[in-house]
Amino acid sequence: MGWWRSLRRVLPRLVFVLYCLEAGLFLCLIPWRDGWVVLVDQFAVDAMRPYLRSSFIRALICGFGVVHLLWALHDLHDLLRRSEDVAPG
Repeated sequence: MGWWRSLRRVLPRLVFVLYCLEAGLFLCLIPWRDGWVVLVDQFAVDAMRPYLRSSFIRALICGFGVVHLLWALHDLHDLLRRSEDVAPG
């Protein structure tokens, strides 16, 4: 039963780390892809299009992705460090 308790403790944090990695990569890469302009043209309100096409806004979105990546690395490091503290021996 000890493995179940440790899985219940680790699994939510591991899922959060995976979410942060995926969201961070997505937010860092998608604004600089060619498809970004297509997405902006199809879905954005007319008044927002010039702003969403600007490099400044793209960099802000990318920066938000970097925050997600750093958060994932921090939580992964914390998760691994705590699992070493709990490991027998």
